[in-house]
Amino acid sequence: MRTIIVMVMLLSCMFAVVLRNRIWRDDFTLWDNVILQSTQKTRGYNNAASAQLRHGRVQEAIRIYEQTLSGGRRNEEAANNLAIIYLDKGEYDKAIAYAMQGIAADGSAYNTLGEIYMKTQQFEMAFDFFKKAIAINPSEYTRYYNAALALERLGRPEDACAYWKSFVLHGKYKENMDDVMAHMQELSCQ
Repeated sequence: MRTIIVMVMLLSCMFAVVLRNRIWRDDFTLWDNVILQSTQKTRGYNNAASAQLRHGRVQEAIRIYEQTLSGGRRNEEAANNLAIIYLDKGEYDKAIAYAMQGIAADGSAYNTLGEIYMKTQQFEMAFDFFKKAIAINPSEYTRYYNAALALERLGRPEDACAYWKSFVLHGKYKENMDDVMAHMQELSCQ
């Protein structure tokens, strides 16, 4: 009798593992399940959309991000990610609208707005947004890189040098550091 009880318990556990493994089969089933279980929480939607993007399914990612924002829900990450998608697609008006919606405490939307204005060659606006992004989160080193590029496009290489120096100081991305250092020498940055 004891053996039968142990066998039933063991088979129950095995069955539960098989069911759980179906959910964890891939990114899509996992995050779809999270959304079903927590419809009001944005993390599942954001991660489901990110999974779609990793697999090149841009339209599906857009649909999920927009679903996240439906009903007046606030989700800065989803809005900023939509801004980046539309920036990459060259749809700058939509990118700006979503970036403005995604302005958050970490300044990432300001950085995205700066990138949009760089693409549209509005370098003064781009620089202003990069400065705002840096003011909110000065440890995010790519913002210094972007600000330096904007200043160079504005014909202000001396001012750009200060941002290149900050990029090097804060930079963790060592792969292009040699190129940045060589570029700084070209600009005669002291």
